[in-house]
Amino acid sequence: NPKHIDIFEPEYEKLCEDCAKEMAGPYVNDPMILGYCMSDLPSMTDIDAEMYNSTTWPRELRNKGGNAAGKKAWMQTIQKRYGSIAEFNQVYETSFSSWEALKLAENWRPSTTAKNEREDADNIAFLKTCVDRYYSVAEAELRKVDKNHLFFGDKLFAETDSLEIVIDITSKYTDLVCYHSYARWKDQEALLDRLVERIDLPFLNGD
Repeated sequence: NPKHIDIFEPEYEKLCEDCAKEMAGPYVNDPMILGYCMSDLPSMTDIDAEMYNSTTWPRELRNKGGNAAGKKAWMQTIQKRYGSIAEFNQVYETSFSSWEALKLAENWRPSTTAKNEREDADNIAFLKTCVDRYYSVAEAELRKVDKNHLFFGDKLFAETDSLEIVIDITSKYTDLVCYHSYARWKDQEALLDRLVERIDLPFLNGD
């Protein structure tokens, strides 16, 4: 479980390397193993966070100090999305004097649901960057250890917005789409019909 650590730091690569060796190493040639899952219903979006009383990567990494790799990655996303710090201040109701001041600010934003549509869009944009980093490193380290089995990724939550938001990223690295839904088929059908038009992979309801 990533638990929203700074996945942009080099230590994350070492964590994935160690985890792959420990969890997959003993089963490389095991014919009874289909593949490997990561987290069970990780908190990705604001809706997930509210449901689980948790947080998200955008909420956590934007509050890091200026030297944190995750804060630098968040800054890159934000500066591409805003023409000036004044425009950013207007959306976030802040008063930073410069981009550098924002970069150095720690714990400047409460870990709460986005206050407006632009903040929500910023969170989603940066979340996709986070998920790409999270999955690309995890998949690469697993493949170094075990090329014989499938990579399922996380069991993603289909009953919030999580699955639909991150599936374009996660499916670049997984052999199938592993998701969670307790809903009856008639309540899943519309969502899955939309997703199978975008994603050319098998879908597995893990529950």
